Amino acid sequence: RFRATEWLARVHVAYYSGIDHWAQPALSIRSTVEPLMNAHRVGARVGDAEYAASALHTACSHSFHSGEPLGILEGRARTCARILGESGQDPTMGLHLPLWQTALNLLGRRRIAGAGIDDWRAVELTGEAMSEHAALEVTKSRGNATESTVIHFYKMILACFFGEYEMAANAGKKCRNLGDVAPGTFAAARQPFYETLAAFALARSRKRKKVGRRARSNLKRIKRYASRSPVNHLQVHLLLKAEGEALRGHRAKAIKLYDAAIDAARSNSFLHDEALINERAGMFLRERGGGGEETATSASALRYLMRAYACYRRWGAHTVAESLRRRRSLTVPPPPSSSPSLPSPLSAPRLD
Repeated sequence: RFRATEWLARVHVAYYSGIDHWAQPALSIRSTVEPLMNAHRVGARVGDAEYAASALHTACSHSFHSGEPLGILEGRARTCARILGESGQDPTMGLHLPLWQTALNLLGRRRIAGAGIDDWRAVELTGEAMSEHAALEVTKSRGNATESTVIHFYKMILACFFGEYEMAANAGKKCRNLGDVAPGTFAAARQPFYETLAAFALARSRKRKKVGRRARSNLKRIKRYASRSPVNHLQVHLLLKAEGEALRGHRAKAIKLYDAAIDAARSNSFLHDEALINERAGMFLRERGGGGEETATSASALRYLMRAYACYRRWGAHTVAESLRRRRSLTVPPPPSSSPSLPSPLSAPRLD
């Protein structure tokens, strides 16, 4: 007899990975995590190993992009990797490991001998979960464009958080086809955001007044995303608008947009976006400086940067917070050296 539960994992993976966050504009991408977890449990129960694994990986992806605490994500991602390995789901494993390694890098759990807090090393997707170089060699030999694209996508994200915008821009070029290999997904909607943020950061560092054609095209796309789903995309659209005003030297307009972006991120609990927006606002004010308003500007810049530091710490991105403290000369107590490597009390929930 036909039973609907036999198809639930397949239907829910299709719906919650590429439809729900567009069809339900008032709901955060975070609201899809629990339905996907349920799809995983049902799929595992009825023997649909492929879609049970895909549902669990997608839940991890949405958890990351919604800014859920990294300790929770890492535990879920670790469990997902174990289940993928046990069930022989190699294609999904290839997409999952870059996400898991990204979480490990942000948490400060790379476990590479001799690797410290160095920002360049922190951007490399090498550690407990995977070896970036080896993975790219394998994908090249197999002609697997999808896995290669996903690796570059997460490398781009790490590079943005660690202020390595040249690396972010290079990685962004290599994952522009994410919308083709993963159409409709939230990750595909985030790719143009990080690539365009890197373009604005580089343009500002090079004293340019505008960004290139690709970034301008991305801005239009992100504006459409924000119009369709403001809960998920408004804060990044406002951030990029602020970056545009900052590039043109319009201090008041830029700060107004930065503040609006921060409010939108905070209202919808996108903690990682809130951190990044505060950091960019603080750096803009530090770069401005000078004139009779120097003291007030410096104090405002420091407030934004300290908020960014606090948000990164709350998110669990210990290495990013420490990197920000060093790069921006923030006077805050450094975190205990052992804290990033302690196992999360929320890690590895039992999912099977």
